[in-house]
Amino acid sequence: MKPFTFDQIPIMMKKLYEKLEHLEKLIERISPIEENQDELLSIQEKSKLLNL
Repeated sequence: MKPFTFDQIPIMMKKLYEKLEHLEKLIERISPIEENQDELLSIQEKSKLLNL
């Protein structure tokens, strides 16, 4: 990568931002975040669930 001038900083920041957005989209597509994750139950909660 060659050095850039002070005047080119806004353009470089825009490109960097766009690349980051693209990476975020790729990561989300590869491993989607589950909103409804199962919670671990305590022994007491398990026994109530199983009617023990």
